[in-house]
Amino acid sequence: MHISSIEIYNKPSFSYREEAFSSLMTNAWELLFKAKWIFDHGEDPSSIYVMIPDDVGGTRPKASSTSGNAISIGLISLAKKLVEDKASGVEHGCYANILSLVEIRDNAAHFLNKDQYLTRRVLEVGTASLRNYLLLATDWFQLDLSQYNFFLMPLSFFHGFEAAEPATRDLEAESSRSRDLCRDRDFHGCK
Repeated sequence: MHISSIEIYNKPSFSYREEAFSSLMTNAWELLFKAKWIFDHGEDPSSIYVMIPDDVGGTRPKASSTSGNAISIGLISLAKKLVEDKASGVEHGCYANILSLVEIRDNAAHFLNKDQYLTRRVLEVGTASLRNYLLLATDWFQLDLSQYNFFLMPLSFFHGFEAAEPATRDLEAESSRSRDLCRDRDFHGCK
């Protein structure tokens, strides 16, 4: 899903680009968080289901009223749980970023986005989201995603995009670049 979201976003001419990216990226986050949750709970897939009491005093997964499939814990609930677990590596900034993507996705799905700066906002939120996704997927599952072009291209001659930072797997280079940004821009809380 994360690769699909990048491919959609990077198409030179694509209506609904930001909304499609946000939808696919939130789905990628949900799948990543569910994989982490199942992994941390003894590889038990039932750990992601919403459970309700059954007729014999136990519990069973709650079923969807439309499809009958078991209902799983949603992205926001899982994100909250992982933020609370300090060992997970999911930080509050990552959580806030995901909430922004969810807002864009939900507005698009249920009506429309009225943000005149949506293109710039999705570029900023999307770039941070891809970086966070890459770092967590690599940390949690030792995935080698270096074969993919993990960047969003700000294709426009009509918007004032200054620069886009690509996500990188080179943690030493990333750490050095972060220190340089902190020094140059005097960011608070940088390490």
